[in-house]
Amino acid sequence: MKYTQDESYYMLDATEDVTVYLGLKKGISSREMISDLKKAQAGEASFDADKYINKFPARKHDHFLIPNGTIHCSGTGGMVLEILATPYIFTFKLWDWGRLGMDGKPRPINIEHGTHVIQWNRDTNWCKENIINRVKKIAEGDG
Repeated sequence: MKYTQDESYYMLDATEDVTVYLGLKKGISSREMISDLKKAQAGEASFDADKYINKFPARKHDHFLIPNGTIHCSGTGGMVLEILATPYIFTFKLWDWGRLGMDGKPRPINIEHGTHVIQWNRDTNWCKENIINRVKKIAEGDG
């Protein structure tokens, strides 16, 4: 299918220390990250998201663009309005933060599908330059 899953997060509310996970850290090994995700899903280890994924501070009314293929997750302490181009079609969950299903096993995720859509060039600098709170004042005045 030629559809994509573009999204955006708008922070409706946020505690003082809320963060958003967005894009990959510069210089990470994709092979190592996928290996660590698979180990976590098998219950062999916990996935260290902070090792691979950027964590940016977020405040109420911040806006984060999330083009398809960009790894992302909202942190705790925020109320996020998540706007999706194609809801429920193309979400490939890579890690579920150790949550277990009713059977006591890790809930299903989509590492294999995810590896085919991750944009590995969406690193720290790319995120800062292209998708974090790109609000630009174009005019000011009455009315």
